[in-house]
Amino acid sequence: MRSSLLYADHVDLVAPTVGWMRTLTPLLTTDPEDPWRTIAGLPPETLERLGVTGITLTQFKARMLQFARSNDQDPERLEAEKGFQKMIILGKQQATKVCGSPEALELDMALESGAVTLISDGTRLEDSVDQQVEWFRSRLSQAMDAPGSTVLLDDVTSEFLRQSERYADGLSPVAESRTSRAAVGAGLVERLPTFPEARMQDVLEAREELAEGRASYRVSVKELAAKLKSSALEPTLPSEIDELWHDTVQPALKDLRKTVSTSRIAWKAGKRLVTDLGGLPSILVAVVGLGELAAALPSASSVTALAGRVAAAGAQEVFQARAEVRQHDLVYLLDVNRKLGNTSF
Repeated sequence: MRSSLLYADHVDLVAPTVGWMRTLTPLLTTDPEDPWRTIAGLPPETLERLGVTGITLTQFKARMLQFARSNDQDPERLEAEKGFQKMIILGKQQATKVCGSPEALELDMALESGAVTLISDGTRLEDSVDQQVEWFRSRLSQAMDAPGSTVLLDDVTSEFLRQSERYADGLSPVAESRTSRAAVGAGLVERLPTFPEARMQDVLEAREELAEGRASYRVSVKELAAKLKSSALEPTLPSEIDELWHDTVQPALKDLRKTVSTSRIAWKAGKRLVTDLGGLPSILVAVVGLGELAAALPSASSVTALAGRVAAAGAQEVFQARAEVRQHDLVYLLDVNRKLGNTSF
């Protein structure tokens, strides 16, 4: 999901397990010392996680409120209270373990940002395996058939589609093209040196700050994906993306970094000065700096006069180098890498 956030403008996450996990969240704030009002305030899906069955939820909540209003020494209330206190404690422990994990916290951060929409409605943990599989197949088919949808498949989902009779002959041309592009676009992000350890907070900040560059990046990805031989469902696609990264993209990014490197700009500035001014003293600026140049000139006024020329030449090379880099579609990957940690290639 992190890589898709750096490729797409919005992500619909089809993840029923995540939906089931999030039904435990209300248990984090439950109070074992006040089980009746606590349980009466829980949403229906959370009550199902606690095993409330065989009675309507309205009836169950009414019963909880009735206990809350009864005498606190009522034997029936005391007996039930012990059972529900134990249930709340165990449920809270489970919720803390599941909802407090680093992965869950990052997922919550992505959902709260508005960049991700969770698709899990219509399925329950209590459903049979066949029902759950059918739900997933249906949602996946809907995404594949949606006119403006681009689906990013993981290994499990790709295998699921390969085994599906509906896609025995592969995807439709449009779905094939879009799915391959998504695999390439997100896959190249995943291969950036800084990406594997990137925190969700940094990913969300990067996608916000670099939003303008994503469109150009997707144009570049479209051209790169067209060169691949593997289809979106073939298991050889990841290895082709590896080759694309090592043979084409990584060298291009290295060249872009060199374009704006200090030594390269200095060399170009020195070359410009030699052309403009002629003579050895000018090239000394690029090679050893202004201090050595001053010693080689006849007077202080000569230093002052030349300093402006030096600065102008250097600035011109800097602006030109940066302009060249910004015009390259893959500069988005360079920007993402810098934003996430600035690790060199």
